[in-house]
Amino acid sequence: MRPAYVRVDLGDPQDNEHPSFVVSPVPFLYREGEILIPPKERTYTAQSYSELCALLQTGFKISEDMIPHARYFKPSKTERENGGGHIYKTVPKGAGEPEWRTRARQALLDAVDEASQSLLFGNGKVVVNGKDCSTIQALRQELETLAEDAGGKRRIKGEAYQPDYDVLVEEALQRDTYLLDYSGLPKTSKRAK
Repeated sequence: MRPAYVRVDLGDPQDNEHPSFVVSPVPFLYREGEILIPPKERTYTAQSYSELCALLQTGFKISEDMIPHARYFKPSKTERENGGGHIYKTVPKGAGEPEWRTRARQALLDAVDEASQSLLFGNGKVVVNGKDCSTIQALRQELETLAEDAGGKRRIKGEAYQPDYDVLVEEALQRDTYLLDYSGLPKTSKRAK
């Protein structure tokens, strides 16, 4: 069994459209509006809850008793108020990557793209979250701050099992090495030595 990440496309209830489902073996991350899926993985679709159940049992080896009731895939009051055409769920419920981590990853992907664009079109400056980064160390620190804000879990010094924002930052920078390879930023400032 492996966890399944489900995007529920809600459809338009006024047009009598029923929800449909996109299922992925990895969390949903987007880059320029397109879903990012590792090369050896793929997404699956289901047009009904019963089709979804069959897909989860055959494709993900999730037992029938671990598949949540159809209510689980309906938007909560908060999700309805927030609008949007889709919601995200994980099966089995609570399995897989925590939501805070997925939010942090998405924020980092967007920030690294934005920083790369700022380098190309912003007089050679690297800008993250509106702040100029003059060193690789400053870039990493600003990305960690951004990830922590997006993830919503604070790091507390001295506590065990801290959120691994530094690992997520490194992953985001390695996904798009343009900033590290071509920014010309020194690793640290001369004053920090």
